[in-house]
Amino acid sequence: MLPLTYSDGYVRVQILVCGGAQLGAYVNHTGQPGCSSTCGKITVTDPNPVWAMETMPIPKCMGDMILLPDQNVLIINGAQNGSQGWGYASVPAFNPVLYQTYNNQSRFLIFEPTTTPRMYHSTANLLQDGRILLAGSNSHQYNTFRNTPFPTVLSLEAFSPPYIVDVDQRSIIQILPAQISYQQSFGITFWDPNPGAPTVTLSVVLTSAPFVTHSFAQGQRLLVLDIVNATVPPHITRKKSITVMAPPNSAVAPPAYYMLWLLKNGAPSIARWVQVLQA
Repeated sequence: MLPLTYSDGYVRVQILVCGGAQLGAYVNHTGQPGCSSTCGKITVTDPNPVWAMETMPIPKCMGDMILLPDQNVLIINGAQNGSQGWGYASVPAFNPVLYQTYNNQSRFLIFEPTTTPRMYHSTANLLQDGRILLAGSNSHQYNTFRNTPFPTVLSLEAFSPPYIVDVDQRSIIQILPAQISYQQSFGITFWDPNPGAPTVTLSVVLTSAPFVTHSFAQGQRLLVLDIVNATVPPHITRKKSITVMAPPNSAVAPPAYYMLWLLKNGAPSIARWVQVLQA
C-alpha cells in the first residue's frame, strides 16, 4: 500500500505489486524461467479500478518492498530467474531499485549492486536512521553451507538510500509526545542544523513497524500528517516548532507504535518512536 495522506483525507488507497515468478516456475524449476520486470498499480478506492503497468530496470522474484520516509519505495533483494523455495532461484538481483512514487516522468532509479545474494527467506527492515537493514538468504528447515551455488547467508548489511545526508545536516527532533490520540493536535520542537538554507518542503510522516517474511512486510504503512501550524522563526534561529494533527481513526492508523520522521527538503531526521492510542 502506497502512502496515505491528509491532503485527500486518507481516503485514496493505491496498491503497488512488483515482480514475481512466472506461472509454473515452481513446478518446473529446472528450466529457471525469467522473473517478471513489471509493476502494477491500482487505486482500489476508485469507482472502477484498473491496473496501470510499468517496467522495472531489472526483473525480480522475491524482492522486498520497503516504504521509505520520503514516500518512495525501495525494491531490494531477490532473484532474476526461477521461483521461491528450496534453492529454486538463480541469478541474484544484486541491484536495489527505487520506485519514485510521485515522479511520473522518471519512475525508477537503479543503484549500485551488493555482492551478497539475498534470495529465498531474505528480509529488509527500515531503521530509525533511515537505512535499510538486510539479512538472510537460502535457509530452509536447516542451514545449507555446502554443495549449493547459493549457501545460507548469516551476514547483515545496511543500505543507505540517497536521502541519507551527513548526520550533522539532519534536523533533530527534540520534543515530541510519547503518545498521541486520534484527531489530536500535538507539538514537535526540532533543531535545524542549517537554518540558513530555505525550507522548500517540510513534512511529517509516520511509518509502521511491520514484520518481514517471504517478501512481504506485514502491516506496513506510511501516513503523511497535516502540519496545521508552523512557528518558524528567522533563518538564524535553529530551534523551531510545528503543530501536527494526528491520524483521524484506527482504520487509517491502527493503534500501535510508529516511527515519526520530520523531513526538511526531502532529508529525514532520525525517527522517534510514538505510540498511537485508541481514545
